Amino acid sequence: HTYYLPIRYGLMNQRGEEIEQGILVLDQNQKTFEFKDIQNEPTPSWLRGFSAPIKLTSNLNTEQKIFLCEHDTDAFSRWDNAQALWSSLILNPEQIDEGALFSAFENILTKETDNALISELLTLPSERLIHLQMDEINIIEAKQKREAVIDKIVQRFKPVLLSIYNRLNTADVFELTPGAVGNRSLKNTCLSYLVKAGEFDLAYHQFESANCMSDRLAAFNALLSVDNSHQDQAIQQMFTLYQHDVQVMDKWFAAQALAAENGVDDIKQLMQHALFSFNTPNRLRSVIGSFASNFVQFHNQQGYELLTEVIIKLNTSNPQIGARLVSIYNHWKRYTPELRELQKQQLEAILATDDLSNDIFEIVQAALAP
Repeated sequence: HTYYLPIRYGLMNQRGEEIEQGILVLDQNQKTFEFKDIQNEPTPSWLRGFSAPIKLTSNLNTEQKIFLCEHDTDAFSRWDNAQALWSSLILNPEQIDEGALFSAFENILTKETDNALISELLTLPSERLIHLQMDEINIIEAKQKREAVIDKIVQRFKPVLLSIYNRLNTADVFELTPGAVGNRSLKNTCLSYLVKAGEFDLAYHQFESANCMSDRLAAFNALLSVDNSHQDQAIQQMFTLYQHDVQVMDKWFAAQALAAENGVDDIKQLMQHALFSFNTPNRLRSVIGSFASNFVQFHNQQGYELLTEVIIKLNTSNPQIGARLVSIYNHWKRYTPELRELQKQQLEAILATDDLSNDIFEIVQAALAP
């Protein structure tokens, strides 16, 4: 193979200062680089700015990752290390020094000035990303372990998150400057944690008084993420305000399909709604596609049967969208045995459909291939 992979790097000393930076070019299978005139062993920061579209495995230990997450001069490296650390804390908490990680985050929350970056660093890997890191996808375990880390963050940082929220929740004028966008992003990330600590009134107040769509939607999604007494009212108000705005309604449907307490029956009810349509791909995706990401509620026989029913219905009306929905079953072999068997049965049922379109057939056949 001839390839050319530019690996942007930096070397950091113990004080968190950069002592060298540059680009290493990987153009052969194996290559050794030598760094000269360095007194103490530095902590290397690799693949800065995502300089090559690769997945890089390094031998950095947890301590070094925490150090880079806090001190690196490169935002991508800080985010990438934060994601790796959160994944470890979720999946293998015994392998990580939780105290050290949280004290680094204490410093980030109190000293870092780039609010857009803090927001990214504070955002946990999605449940889907956690699944991809499990040898066998265990839906319940992934959800519980991720929620456990959210609880830890909330317990440790609630006062800090609340004070950041209050400090940033002051903009009277809507602005699109990078600073204003970063402030909104961090404020809404804080809100998504604060509702987990029972701050429902705070979210509802933001929902009612928001002066821009991103703030109102963030508050709406926050309210729908945890069962609370404001939900029905927020759903109704959002509908009354935006029923004629197609994009907002897609998000309105999606938030309900993703709500933790909504199961198959609730989704069937959403599909009876006057504004739901099988013939509008985005609306269909915002309900069925979103529900498939409501993993605990979707991954059971009833959830699968609903998806299969929709796919078979689309076989005649819109096979392209049907094929896209079939791909939800693509990873069936990686699930726990019971779910694996159920998904396989669904794929076989789709395959047995009369006059199966080519689009759907190809995806099903590929999924079932040994």
